[in-house]
Amino acid sequence: MGEGGELFPAEFADLEVHRDWVVPTERERLERRKDLPDAELKTFYDAFLPRMEDVVRYLNQFPLDRMPDDARRLFDLAKSFMEIAITVERGRSPVGWRVDVFRFRPMHERSA
Repeated sequence: MGEGGELFPAEFADLEVHRDWVVPTERERLERRKDLPDAELKTFYDAFLPRMEDVVRYLNQFPLDRMPDDARRLFDLAKSFMEIAITVERGRSPVGWRVDVFRFRPMHERSA
C-alpha cells in the first residue's frame, strides 16, 4: 500500500472502490470479467473512463520495470479497464466463449 495505506496514488483514491479490478495477469483479468454481469462491467467502465487521461499521464512518468507499487496497482486497474472497454462499448460477442480461451497463454506470462 502507499505511505498512508492507500492502494493507489492519492490523486486516484476515488478509484479504490474498484480495487477488485486490480488484477496483475491477463488470464486472471479474463477469468474475472468472463462471468460478471454487463452492469458491473459498465459501472467500472463509467467510473474509470473520465480518469483515463489523468491515469495515463501519471503512469507515463515511470518506466514499466520501476513503477512504485501504488502506480503498478493503478496500471493493473487500467489494463482491466482497457480489456473490458470493447465489451461495454460494443456488447458481448456471440461467439466469444465458444473457444476455450484459457488454453492460450500470453507470451509475456509464459515461464522461460
